[in-house]
Amino acid sequence: MLRIHDNASYLLHAEELEAQEISFTLIEANCLSKAEQDADAKEKFEAITALTRLVLNDQRIGYISGLDTLQHLKHVSLRGNRIKAIRGLENLHLIEVLALGDNEIEKIQGIAHLSELRTLDLSNNRIQQIEVQQLEQMPASLASLQLNGNPCTIVPNYRALVVASLPVLLELDCVQVQPVERVLAQRTQNPTSNRATRANPPVVPSQNSAAATESGAFSNIIYSEVYNAALSDATTKLAEMQGDLTSRAKARSQAIKERRQKLLEQQSDS
Repeated sequence: MLRIHDNASYLLHAEELEAQEISFTLIEANCLSKAEQDADAKEKFEAITALTRLVLNDQRIGYISGLDTLQHLKHVSLRGNRIKAIRGLENLHLIEVLALGDNEIEKIQGIAHLSELRTLDLSNNRIQQIEVQQLEQMPASLASLQLNGNPCTIVPNYRALVVASLPVLLELDCVQVQPVERVLAQRTQNPTSNRATRANPPVVPSQNSAAATESGAFSNIIYSEVYNAALSDATTKLAEMQGDLTSRAKARSQAIKERRQKLLEQQSDS
């Protein structure tokens, strides 16, 4: 019982500890090798400024700062800290992976300049909603986005809005974006169309009206695009399967030939 009490006291004490900032001392302890840590001050500084990967997870970091001299960073992971806002990355332009999951972030911001960003992890934060303007400011290079665990993900049409706004996104919340899903999202969640719809509410047409004809034509366009996307996706997968089968058949044929040749050589030797 005493041990449990001690552990509980320790955890409570850890929660009460003040948030800390990103310092060279913290980076040295977590990101440098033993040899680099034992080097002199100049070599240690050069090693830190040359880092391409920074991992400072679960360090009670309250805000992002002190990274201006780390111009070579490509991978930054600050998961499990106490970060409330995405700031302090203004002078870093080479980041490809940014992991900020399990923090206290409430808004997506401060990443528009990261032109090389491929993966962004903001899972398990406090993002209440996502606006089209925020999505439009995300880097065009973004291929993987994780927002699962945020309140915004339970908003109706959340996924369609994100997919429609990020045309090269390949993965959202650990689920691959399929071509059919992208076409539907772009047709149903297009920001311009949505604004027009809100400004001019649709009229419910009668069966034989011109509006009904136009609505049917629009539906046919959507179905046609979805069909073409699905057909293209299926054709690509079929070609991949055929290529794989062909490669396997060739490899099997070559193995049979080699085996026959080996048997003939054994017979001739005997």
